Amino acid sequence: MSVTVRRALVSAAATALLLALAGCGGNDATAKDSSSSSSSVSPGDAASALSGAEFAGLLQGAIDKATTAHITLDLGDSLGTAEGDADFTKSPPEAAIKMSMAPLGDVEARLVDGTLYLNSTKLGDKWVSTSMDDPAGPLGPLGQQLDLTKTLQTFARAVTSATDKGSEDVDGESLEHYTAIVDPQKLLASLPSSAGTGSLPKTMTQDWWFDKDGLVRKFSTEIGGTTTTVSLTDWGKDVSIEAPPADQVTTLGQSKA
Repeated sequence: MSVTVRRALVSAAATALLLALAGCGGNDATAKDSSSSSSSVSPGDAASALSGAEFAGLLQGAIDKATTAHITLDLGDSLGTAEGDADFTKSPPEAAIKMSMAPLGDVEARLVDGTLYLNSTKLGDKWVSTSMDDPAGPLGPLGQQLDLTKTLQTFARAVTSATDKGSEDVDGESLEHYTAIVDPQKLLASLPSSAGTGSLPKTMTQDWWFDKDGLVRKFSTEIGGTTTTVSLTDWGKDVSIEAPPADQVTTLGQSKA
């Protein structure tokens, strides 16, 4: 397998991992940096209609409280699923997730101290590592999405309005459901220009569910007929996320198929 193909596979897995992490949580330092641009709103407030700034404030409150959680990711029938744990108290967040993706097969991913480690038979016998913040690396500017302050600011600019749909029973638990109208062009503004946005709709709708503590429990996005859903449970659980042993790790360019 060529290095170019490996880079494409690594990027696909990293995109799935970042989707699970972006906007879900962060430590107090990152949260406070952007608090001045948001309005204070709590789940279940009487008003059913919210401005983009008010909904960004709702997310800010969730980020302030986020610690550790179990993540389940459904990328749609044609793309795959993922499940694992994340620690949002670290900056950037850390995660250990197992994925089953159409282009990759079964993949184990770990994100530790800003380095992404992937283990897949299609990538070789060893774990493949790459820095998430190296602009010259295979992921390029994608790694910048781990800056949750920037993620929140981008999302705040992208949401044009939101609606509180009220309480809903989700897997036996009462959660507050919100829908947010998003400008996709603004939402993807921080991605590399090569990502392209020409085929995106003018607006799209995201659904968010918050628990009684104000934590994000689920969010879902539909675009191009595909729905992506991220669920977060067991907030505050004990997690252990470690990098693979050094003798089992190689860099992307050294990986052999």
